[in-house]
Amino acid sequence: MNPNSESTSNIFMLDDKNKDEGSGSLKDVLKQYDASIEQKPSNEENEDIVIPTDNKQIDVEENIANVDARDDKNKDDGSASLRNALKQYDALIDQRPSNENNEEIFIPTDNDQIDVEENIADARDDVNAGSETDANIESIADVKLADDLDDAVVNDKNDYSNSKDSTDANADIKSEVVAGDDKDPASTTMVDNARSDADSSDEKEPRKRSRVEESEKDNLENIQVEDESQQRPSTENNLKSPDKHENISEEESSGSLESEINICISDTKLQDLRQKKSLKVKIQKLFGFHQSMTQREFDSQIQILYKCCLKSVRDLHELHLRRITGMEILDDLISRAKPTFLSIAHVIHITWSIMSCLHHFQLRLRTVSGGLVAWTRRRTAERCMASYSKLIRIFRPEMHRIILNAIITFYREGKLWQIEFACTELIVQLLEVYKYAEEGIEDMLYTIETSTLVNVHEAKYIVQVLYEILKKIRWKRMSEYLMKKFLSMLESSILPKSTDNYNYSPLRKGLEICLINTIGNLYTRDLIKLLYLILKKMNAKQIDEETLLCFGNVAVYAAKKYRIKSLRATILKGPLPLIFNLFKAKNSLLMLLATRIWQNLIDRNNNAIIFLTPKIFFQDCNYALNIKKCLEEDKAFFKSVRHLVYQISLNNFFNAQNRMGIENSFQAVALTLVEIPCGYTASCFITVAMTLQEYAFSITKDDLVRSHHLHATILSLLTLICYIHNAVVFYDYVNTVMERRAEWAPHLNPPLKTHYEYAQHHILWNKPELFFEDWEASYGLWKCFRVKKKPIQLERPE
Repeated sequence: MNPNSESTSNIFMLDDKNKDEGSGSLKDVLKQYDASIEQKPSNEENEDIVIPTDNKQIDVEENIANVDARDDKNKDDGSASLRNALKQYDALIDQRPSNENNEEIFIPTDNDQIDVEENIADARDDVNAGSETDANIESIADVKLADDLDDAVVNDKNDYSNSKDSTDANADIKSEVVAGDDKDPASTTMVDNARSDADSSDEKEPRKRSRVEESEKDNLENIQVEDESQQRPSTENNLKSPDKHENISEEESSGSLESEINICISDTKLQDLRQKKSLKVKIQKLFGFHQSMTQREFDSQIQILYKCCLKSVRDLHELHLRRITGMEILDDLISRAKPTFLSIAHVIHITWSIMSCLHHFQLRLRTVSGGLVAWTRRRTAERCMASYSKLIRIFRPEMHRIILNAIITFYREGKLWQIEFACTELIVQLLEVYKYAEEGIEDMLYTIETSTLVNVHEAKYIVQVLYEILKKIRWKRMSEYLMKKFLSMLESSILPKSTDNYNYSPLRKGLEICLINTIGNLYTRDLIKLLYLILKKMNAKQIDEETLLCFGNVAVYAAKKYRIKSLRATILKGPLPLIFNLFKAKNSLLMLLATRIWQNLIDRNNNAIIFLTPKIFFQDCNYALNIKKCLEEDKAFFKSVRHLVYQISLNNFFNAQNRMGIENSFQAVALTLVEIPCGYTASCFITVAMTLQEYAFSITKDDLVRSHHLHATILSLLTLICYIHNAVVFYDYVNTVMERRAEWAPHLNPPLKTHYEYAQHHILWNKPELFFEDWEASYGLWKCFRVKKKPIQLERPE
């Protein structure tokens, strides 16, 4: 036997007394290893065993030469160094304390194997330099399986401690080879060295087996089977490892984010939270010089902020002091923190922190009414709101949506919708800097929808906040999707359907106000698009009266906000064709709504208040009518639609069964005459008046009141045309008829009355002198528009 083999065997022989038992046990382990893993015969002839690697075979003798001879004198010191190395290995790899209680330790698989050479290098640095160093290095890789074998020898630990150490060391070498014999050449060499040492010790004395050794063998067999089961599917697991690792990384990322958001705040005294600033820092802050905050300082300040603002305290005075401290920290973060420090969890918690401060200071304003105390508290609340405005501007743009949802969550969890506080103002300020404000409104609508399934009252409060927000936001551009979303929600609230996923019924009034407030802040392009969508719904065939009335009121308001600058430009793509379709309908409600929409669209000079009811426009009176010069585009537009307008106007008057219907029709005609003052409008509506007079003659005596109303409206229209165009000749004829009626039939003149009283001399039959002739009206228009003479300028004689 060579000396190198003897020096190698000395590593495992920690006691001369138990050397034979340890060597025998080791040999059994190695034989089982050969039989179960490599299926080789046991090395009874003490031959050198070499396990090949990918590139070269490991020279056993070369590894044995690296082990220095160990003297009996230094045996105890070597054992102590070995134990220290094992403990250091546990701390570095498993990050656990040494297994003093004989607890079972997890055996790593392929992916968890530790490089033996790296462990040996670490052991060389940690163990004292000397002749014992290289001998202890080989034992560093043997820790994992050694702890598993502790349970097998726990009863005879004191008697067989040295033997167990050597057996554990060799058995762990075997586990390293089983788990990755292709990866670690060093571990293979150590197996060969251990095998040769075991054979040499076997030649000296026969091996004796004990009860402890049998238990060791059984334990090793169980571990060996587990190692084989872990080794077999390794190829399949490696093939599927990318997808597996991706899923694990996604789950870990989502889990880590959730754990970052759901924080646990410990109790801390107020004295420990309040930090004293040096005079230098105070002077720098006074003059506006701020030193950038480090990452470590940022983390420390954040933790203190959470304890000041997100921790509930029963003592109100201490609560106030904590909020004051939190505000100081927030101001420090605003002035010194870098935006790159802020993660999603930080944004959520900082938003909640400043909202808790706002909530606290807003509550303090309600306890006082005036004086110096009220002024101080109001100033503190304003300073907190100013800090919020600065804070949302230092956040990155992609964080704005997170801030909005954090605000909504704060109010939902705190059930603060009834109080509201500054919620509207907070969200309005955020949407002003939010690049995609429409996305924030969609999030609020989704929150409203989900709240209807849980708490309807909460959904109402959120709608109330929403329509206050929409009242203050000026829309640069609103998408068609959001418009349709509002309209569909409003329609579902009026007439719920079985296919609806949410309960919109309690939100009807709030949604209508939301839509009206939105209309008030839209630009012309989006406003006319929204009006078009509403009119399209009104033109649907299957629509109930309640839905029609609701959408009609919204359309009337939208038309009032929109003023047609050029009718010609909007006739092709605008809402006018849909309005004309409404006029053609037989439904009186549709016609009434269409008339009111047309009135609001055409009234560009605010003359509608003068035409609330038919009246006589005298020649020399001032009625404060704002009459502008007719535009050529308006004249061309009316020329193209005058036949359609004629039919629509007659249809309106014919279907007007009461005084309100007649007054609405008169107002629409009068506004058209004033806003487009040209010969086409005058001739068109005089023709309407003459046709309407013939229709009034056909009304029977059972409905005389309606007949009187129609005749009075005709007279009012004729006097208005004369007043607008200053038709003197036509005025004379109209005044003559009007005076005759005043004497013999006053019921045919304006104003309209609900009940008429007739005198004995009043004429109730259709006397021709009391009505207008067609040829007289034509002559009056001819004199007004065709025979107008220009003023003659006389030349002075030279």
